Amino acid sequence: MALTHWPTDYKRINQHFGEDKEYYFSNFGLPGHPGIDIVAPLNAPYYAIADGEVTWISDKIQNDETKPSANGWQILIDHGSNLFAKYCHAQQDIPVDVGQQVLGGQLIGRSGDTGKTTGPHLHLEFQIAGMGVPGYPNNQVDPWPHIEQVFNQFTEPKPPLITGWVFKTFTNIVGDFIVTTAQPRVRLGPGSNFEPHIGVLRKGAPLINLNLLQNGYTKIQASIFDFLSIDPSNIP
Repeated sequence: MALTHWPTDYKRINQHFGEDKEYYFSNFGLPGHPGIDIVAPLNAPYYAIADGEVTWISDKIQNDETKPSANGWQILIDHGSNLFAKYCHAQQDIPVDVGQQVLGGQLIGRSGDTGKTTGPHLHLEFQIAGMGVPGYPNNQVDPWPHIEQVFNQFTEPKPPLITGWVFKTFTNIVGDFIVTTAQPRVRLGPGSNFEPHIGVLRKGAPLINLNLLQNGYTKIQASIFDFLSIDPSNIP
C-alpha cells in the first residue's frame, strides 16, 4: 500500500520511534517510544495516511479492553499490505466507525489530548505483521521509513498565508514551488536590516513564489503552519 497523505496539517515531529528509552522502559516496559509524535494542536484534524478500513476504535489497551490506554482514544486502520496504523490521543467524538472504508486524506478524528500526554499531538503507531521490532507489542515498527516519502511531498501551502522575504540562498526550486533548504528567517523587507523578523521557517517548507527578487531576497508566501517560531506582532 502506497501512503498518500501526511496525517496532520503540521510537518513537525516532536519525538521519533525508540527515543526516551529510560522513561518508556520504567513506565511501560518498552525499549523506547513506540511511534512518532506529530504536532497537532487541540482540535486539529487527523487525516488517513492512505485508503483503508477502520478496524478498531477505543480508549482501552489494544487486545485488553479491561484497561485504559495511555494513548487515549485511538483509531486503528488497516491500510492494506499488512500495514495497520494507529492514530492516538484523539477526541472522543470520532467521525468514522468500525468497518467503514476511508480514503487517503479523509478526516478521521481530531486532536484531543486524551490519555497520558504532555499536551495535544498525534501519536502515530505502525504495525506490520512479521516485521515487529523486538520488545514492542502488536508487531510495532518505526513509522518513519514508511512515511518519510509523504513528508517530503510538496503541496501548496495551507492558509493562512504569511507574506514576507527570505534569503534566496536558502531556497531551491522543486516543481511548481520554491522550498526552503535551511531554516530561514522571514523578513518584512528584502534585507537583513529589516528587523525584527516575522519568524523562522522549517527546512523543507513549500513557498509560493511572488516573483520579486531584491538584494538577494525573494518575496514569498508561507503557511503559518510551517513556521518553527513566529512573532504575531510583526505579521504585516
